[in-house]
Amino acid sequence: MFRKGSQIRVSSASGLHRLELQAEVKSDRPLRVELTEGDASLIRPGSTGKAYVDLLNVDSGEVLMTAAVEKYENDNVLVLKGLGTREMRKYVRVNAWISLRYRVTTAPDEEAVEESDLLPDFGQPLKELDRTDLKRLARTDEASEAVLYLLQAVQSIDRKIEALARLIQNSQDTGEQDKQVRQRVNISGSGLRFESDTPFDHGTYLSMRFRLPMARPVEIMATGEVVRVDTVLDEATGKDRYCIACHFLGIRESDREKVVTFAVQKQREALRRMRAAAIGF
Repeated sequence: MFRKGSQIRVSSASGLHRLELQAEVKSDRPLRVELTEGDASLIRPGSTGKAYVDLLNVDSGEVLMTAAVEKYENDNVLVLKGLGTREMRKYVRVNAWISLRYRVTTAPDEEAVEESDLLPDFGQPLKELDRTDLKRLARTDEASEAVLYLLQAVQSIDRKIEALARLIQNSQDTGEQDKQVRQRVNISGSGLRFESDTPFDHGTYLSMRFRLPMARPVEIMATGEVVRVDTVLDEATGKDRYCIACHFLGIRESDREKVVTFAVQKQREALRRMRAAAIGF
């Protein structure tokens, strides 16, 4: 995955702050990286006694790998081990630019979380039937064509009602923090991390909507719980901002699958660019 001489960034949480340091790959077996800014003492073990880092693509910022620090070879070289299947996070995490809006909400109803899309209740969508299924509903050839026409018309209306419901919901919330803003986040199937001017308390519930910039943009709605808050310095203003990590509590499984698909695609794109850069293309 990593070629000798490749430029990467090493990201690590340290106390309330998150570090991102420039580094160069010295070898891939074992994976050794040399920090070209800062020193290894800045990367400290966490509460588990181990230090973990994310290796990022220099240009895009996508997370290429999460690794544990096996050894501090000297002040500038880290010997790393990519997390195995038992240790690694359940979902791929990547950095990406998405349109996001959020607002504080009450605790989600766990029983309703799977089914709720936070939309007005228009009833359950009709099951999509193909032409063969539709014809089985009719007893004669003449009736078949009539039934086919009517049921296709009903399905078309059903799809339009579902689209209208989404448009209505998108226009309902008008709070200051509910305005959709394009920003850089770290996202996976289990949650997302974003920057905010507001330091939310741990355990705060946020109602979130975000748009994934895929070939066909996808709108996702979810409820998340704030599980971590880091303080980061905004170099442009010199003021503190807050890095908010949210764990998804209320999200449809079909939407979670779309987030996972998006993350995997972003990671593959980052690896292809990295390999192309390493061989000079």
